[in-house]
Amino acid sequence: HWEDTTGLPIPLGAIIARRSLGTAALTGLADAIRASVRAAWDDPEVSRPYVMEHAQEMDPAVADQHIGLYVNEFTAGLGEDGYAAVRGLLTRAAAEGLVPALGPDALAFP
Repeated sequence: HWEDTTGLPIPLGAIIARRSLGTAALTGLADAIRASVRAAWDDPEVSRPYVMEHAQEMDPAVADQHIGLYVNEFTAGLGEDGYAAVRGLLTRAAAEGLVPALGPDALAFP
């Protein structure tokens, strides 16, 4: 329903940090997360034990399928479509009174 009505990808998760940490810390955090994702893509066998330890389905083929479906280009960087999807979700949630309304720089990265 979401993709049909918005034309946007489904926002499945988020990594959130306090702005008060400052630009240097936030940039370092973002860089570390990107490096971790890239390392996992480059050598999936290194992260397999961790994935399997936390997987609900223990069949390695199912875990591989799940990773292939949900770990994609949006994992490393949302891009315009990803940010539009998050903005759309939060705007709808605010309209329902579930979260505060978004400010103009709510999703801006310092």
